[in-house]
Amino acid sequence: MLTTDIIHSLSDTKLYSKPLRQALEPKAIINPEWAYWYAMDVMKQRWPEAEPMIRTDPEWAYWYAMDVMKQRWPEAEPMIRTDPKYAYGYARSVMKQRWPEAEPVIAKNPKYAYWYAMDVMKQRWPEAEPTIRTDPAWAYWYAMDVMKLNEMQARKWSKGK
Repeated sequence: MLTTDIIHSLSDTKLYSKPLRQALEPKAIINPEWAYWYAMDVMKQRWPEAEPMIRTDPEWAYWYAMDVMKQRWPEAEPMIRTDPKYAYGYARSVMKQRWPEAEPVIAKNPKYAYWYAMDVMKQRWPEAEPTIRTDPAWAYWYAMDVMKLNEMQARKWSKGK
């Protein structure tokens, strides 16, 4: 069975011939994670034939855009923005700017709403504050780091007071 460990080992082109690597491509292309690792470690470039498979998964679409393409991947953005973790990461590390189309999804997760406000928006995000306040720890850090409240004020705000 093909595993990511086998795919990683194929990156050593001295050990594996091109025909062997090419014989494994049909197996790597059936799984978004394997296709990402094959493009990253073996091909060391974009793999257009695998891109339809990779963009079926928000995690691997994000990593492919980040590590392989090193740029925005508009065709994968509808999938990436379905997951708050990868939507936040994509806005922060790939787009390097706000991503309004993903904000409704990110705003539903206290952790990634905090990080998005902190790292991407660099300001308060009033629309996400009700969600952030559902988690006392993230609410506290949001109050401290984004709202710039003192510790006592942050504790009160995070408790809904």
